[in-house]
Amino acid sequence: AITVLLIGGSIAAAALSLVPIMIPIGLVVLIAIGIALSTLFQRAVYFLGEEQQLVIEGWLERRAQNGPGVAVVNPFTYRSAMVRVAETLSATQFAKLVNTMDGSEEIETGPQLLFLGPYDKLVAKSSAVSLSNTEYVLVTNKLNGERSIVKGPCMWFPGPHDEAHTGEAVSMSRTEFIFVEDKLTGDRKTVKGPCVWFPEPFESASKKYNAIVLQEDEYVRLKDKTNGKRWVQKGKAQVFLEPTWELEGKSDIPLKAWSLKAYEYVR
Repeated sequence: AITVLLIGGSIAAAALSLVPIMIPIGLVVLIAIGIALSTLFQRAVYFLGEEQQLVIEGWLERRAQNGPGVAVVNPFTYRSAMVRVAETLSATQFAKLVNTMDGSEEIETGPQLLFLGPYDKLVAKSSAVSLSNTEYVLVTNKLNGERSIVKGPCMWFPGPHDEAHTGEAVSMSRTEFIFVEDKLTGDRKTVKGPCVWFPEPFESASKKYNAIVLQEDEYVRLKDKTNGKRWVQKGKAQVFLEPTWELEGKSDIPLKAWSLKAYEYVR
């Protein structure tokens, strides 16, 4: 009995001697567990504001969840996650996006709070082109080469492959005209005022010219350069030259007709 008591006492003494060692170890374990749980919580729960988006990079795919709200995800099913802010577009703004998965491009116009797709990348954010009633934009599609003209007044938003050049329409009075050439076909024509002229996609214009105003006693000599035909244009008239016409003489000043009496003549 005495031996048993001695053995029990020895065990109790040994256990008591381990208490100072076990307490720090237990604290370390509890701290490690707390850190692990905190890390798991941070990887599992995300609090998103109205303008925030959670992008999750999984093992096989990428996905996104838009705010506002709480996003709960399995911390063992993804590699990384990030919170990004949505883009705010006003009524006159647009954003150009590229899909990094397939390379496709698209344009998003405002007004809106723009949340990108999981594979979207913002490559440009800009403002629409504001056109007055005498302005236009020549639009070239860089993918297929097609051209078009957009006339004002309007707000113009480009397509994903559009390249634009703005221009001013030609305003002409009733005595003005221009020569217009189609660069695609080579055809030329005369456009007379009064009007506001907008070009077609392949057209270009000369400077403005004034029509030749002839009084009743005035005339001009004209020649068609394509066929050599010559003729006299008498007044009273306004002469708008065609692209192939030219004035014969030293200047574009009208010539005066001869006023002959009943007994006079010229030769």
